[in-house]
Amino acid sequence: MDKCTLLNSKKIYNNNFIKQRNIEIDNIKGLFIFFVVFGHLIGNNKSNIVFSITHYLIYSIHMPMFILISGLLNKKKTIIINIKKYLIPYIIFDFLYAIWMFIFRNNSSSLNILIPTYVYWYILCLAIMKIIYSKKRENY
Repeated sequence: MDKCTLLNSKKIYNNNFIKQRNIEIDNIKGLFIFFVVFGHLIGNNKSNIVFSITHYLIYSIHMPMFILISGLLNKKKTIIINIKKYLIPYIIFDFLYAIWMFIFRNNSSSLNILIPTYVYWYILCLAIMKIIYSKKRENY
C-alpha cells in the first residue's frame, strides 16, 4: 500500500488528515444553485402557466434541499459554537437591515428581530436546525 490511505472519506498523508471533497454533494449543490438563479430569472409570472408551474416547483424543492444538505454536512459542534456562528450574525445583519429600512424607507414594521426580514430567514432556519441538532447530539 502506498503512503496514501483512504479512511472515512479522508486521506491520510504521512499521518496528516486531508479532507476529501464529495463530488456528488458538490454537483447537487451546484444544480440547486442553478435552480435558485433560474427561479429568480423567471420570477413568479402568473400570466404564463409554464413559468408559474416551473417557479412553484423550483421554490418547493431548492430551499428544503439546501437545509437537508447543510444537515448532512453538519459537523459535531456545541450549542455555543452554533449560536456564535449562526444566530449572532443573523441578529446583527437582521437588525442592521431593519435600521436601514426604518431610516431610508420609513418602515418601522421591520424592527421585530423575531420575524426575519429580507433573506435572513434562511440564516435563522439554519441556526435553529444546527442548535437543535447539536443539542440532540449532546444527549447521545
